[in-house]
Amino acid sequence: MLSRMNPRMNSMQNIVFSLIKKEQTFVNFTRHMSTSSTILPPQRLLRPLHVNEKKLFGPGPSNMPPMVMEGLNQPMLGHLHPEFLDIMDDVKAGIQYVFQTSNPLTFAVSGSGHAGMECAVMNLLEEGETILIVQNGIWGQRASDLSDRLGLNVRKLVVPEGEVISLEDFSEAVDNYRPQVYFLLLMLPSFAMEKVQPVLLTHWNVSLREGLSAVAQEGIENLVERHLKNAKLFYAALEELGLEPFVQNENYRLPCLTTVRIPNGVDWKAVQSKLMARGYEIAGGLGPTVGKIWRIGTFGINSNPEDIDALKLALKSALYEQKEKIPN
Repeated sequence: MLSRMNPRMNSMQNIVFSLIKKEQTFVNFTRHMSTSSTILPPQRLLRPLHVNEKKLFGPGPSNMPPMVMEGLNQPMLGHLHPEFLDIMDDVKAGIQYVFQTSNPLTFAVSGSGHAGMECAVMNLLEEGETILIVQNGIWGQRASDLSDRLGLNVRKLVVPEGEVISLEDFSEAVDNYRPQVYFLLLMLPSFAMEKVQPVLLTHWNVSLREGLSAVAQEGIENLVERHLKNAKLFYAALEELGLEPFVQNENYRLPCLTTVRIPNGVDWKAVQSKLMARGYEIAGGLGPTVGKIWRIGTFGINSNPEDIDALKLALKSALYEQKEKIPN
């Protein structure tokens, strides 16, 4: 009788009955799960985890110093513990030292490089504002894509991969477009470029505090000198192997990450697989450079003559096997 007189009440009753029925179904399900399981524990999770030792010569991550590994073994902390806040202050001080800045707003972004890039763009610009992007590789492409999705007025300076833009062309574009923000993977005065380049790529993605401590203990000047010295050793090793750097002008190369042209007829994936089987990792290209280059990193504790020589011998062996398969 009530349901005929009040359709809304009838609808509410149906909703209540439906919720009660769902709750009873859930209770029955949990009771069943407490006594039986149709999916058994996966066997792969019942064996101990083991990771083979490798020399990481890709674009990152790199092998970590012992003090960084020891930092990972510290007791677990909550994000509100006083010790955690102290570590955050340590990290802030370390980043300020690495980038030689006293900016009080210095902080680390917990995320990928893409996350940091998106964080910066979203916090600096509003929809409809202008951004000038220098695009000479995958990161410039990604910056353009995310800026388009954010509704920004995107202006581009497109440069072929492996080349750099001139200061004159860049200044002209800034004058023409008057952007609120310009995007460059790295823009610093030339005297600062050599100082910062190696440091930017020697951070470790875990135990950041101890990684920064390692940089502080070695000293930026010594760290830079080591990377520049070993980069020259690696360039000489490439020349000895008949390999050509992708960036022709040595002044434009990163001293800690070298792009290498893949020789004609060489199966680049097979070379990487052979190296990995020997415990050495290098990486292929990204985006427009896939199949064209290898990316080989010599930074962190791997930036030393012994490891570079060992990598050269491993590369020589892997390339020799490939050349035997290439018809004359």
